[in-house]
Amino acid sequence: MRRLLPFAVRVDLFGQIGDFFAQGGFGIRQDFNAKTDILRFLWAQVLNLLLDDIQKKLKETHSPRQRQSVAAKTFVSCWLTNTDHFRLGFISNDVSRTDVNMFAKDAGILQHFQVISDLVRAVSPSDVDIKTRMDVLVAGMIGIALCFNTIADYPWSKAEAMTNVLLAAVAAERG
Repeated sequence: MRRLLPFAVRVDLFGQIGDFFAQGGFGIRQDFNAKTDILRFLWAQVLNLLLDDIQKKLKETHSPRQRQSVAAKTFVSCWLTNTDHFRLGFISNDVSRTDVNMFAKDAGILQHFQVISDLVRAVSPSDVDIKTRMDVLVAGMIGIALCFNTIADYPWSKAEAMTNVLLAAVAAERG
């Protein structure tokens, strides 16, 4: 637990996380049973912040295609701007597949995926598999962020340009 404390303070997601971890190691042990419980809590907070940012930007955008673009670019940009958040969620040591599966089935997490699914549905032809397109979009957005965060020395194309190509592929008439 003590290893996680300096990292969590450094992440500095927002005041309540900083205040929560300022309690010290004993407060953490009282509120959580295991490291994975702490990670799930932090991951949920990060995703809530991300969804709030996406929702705020979507209010300014009305075209379905623009809304999907804004959401995807905000998603990728968030992980590139907040590399500690990305590492917390996608590159955590000692987290088992069972832990990840349990977290991925959480109703709050599934709500985040529903927002993406709704955006995909709004720009897709009616005779296509929306779930597959949504999965491709999410996997692609995470993949772009993963590449930039883990292979930073490679001269990647701009993240926005890569996201545009991903969006075009997801929106293609046939897939």
